[in-house]
Amino acid sequence: MQLLKTLTTSLLRPFPLRPPSRLYSIAPHPSPPPLHPLLQQRIGEVTVELDDGVDGVEGLRVGGRGVIFPEGWNEDEVDYEGLEDRLKKTSTSILDWLDYSSYDLSIILTSLPLQTSHNNEAFSKNTPTDVLSFPTLLSSSSVVPGRVDDLILEYPFESKEEMNYDICNSMMHLGDIIICPRYAEYVMACDIHGKNLKQYEEWSDKGASGVIKDVKDLHRRCDILLLHGILHLIGYDHVNGEKEKDIMEELERRGIEGIGL
Repeated sequence: MQLLKTLTTSLLRPFPLRPPSRLYSIAPHPSPPPLHPLLQQRIGEVTVELDDGVDGVEGLRVGGRGVIFPEGWNEDEVDYEGLEDRLKKTSTSILDWLDYSSYDLSIILTSLPLQTSHNNEAFSKNTPTDVLSFPTLLSSSSVVPGRVDDLILEYPFESKEEMNYDICNSMMHLGDIIICPRYAEYVMACDIHGKNLKQYEEWSDKGASGVIKDVKDLHRRCDILLLHGILHLIGYDHVNGEKEKDIMEELERRGIEGIGL
């Protein structure tokens, strides 16, 4: 009876609108490890905040060294208002789609200079980038894409009263995602007006999915970058060969269509 219930629930779960492609066999839907029954009731918390040193929403517009927007680009028409609320809502939809709604997530919006600093400190790349992901739960030794570490299988408690919330909260935190809207705007401007800028060619590293190239709205671009970042947090990558890249790109495309980003 339990097996029938599980199969029925699985079949009824909403799935992306796009029919499975030839890549589906190598890019199955992510499946987080089973949770303790008490943790299955847990509702994850998403926080979205401005980076330390960013002075309000306008602080996100601060320029960076060498970043020159294409001729004809009207920066004043790009809306930065409401990004925090939007990304919080989008992240909930993404986590639901991935079956990771019990987990916590931190999103940080930053400026070009600060993102360059983060990228240099973490990856020794003294250049800006659109999104950085810092997972809390993945180990570098044996990562199974789509599943965080199997550290969350059992807990030594039998009731909510016995739960150690500090331990639970730390082990249910997927990680931090740092998004630079200004750089996302810069890439969007180059995609629309042409890619003949030297620094664009040198710095361009937009991840796996090419879908974002056709998006002409900053908020939607940040939505897609958020999906990309969350996939990194649960073990997907695109730097170690074409197969790995294809898997992540397919999941991004399915997520974009299935979630409606």
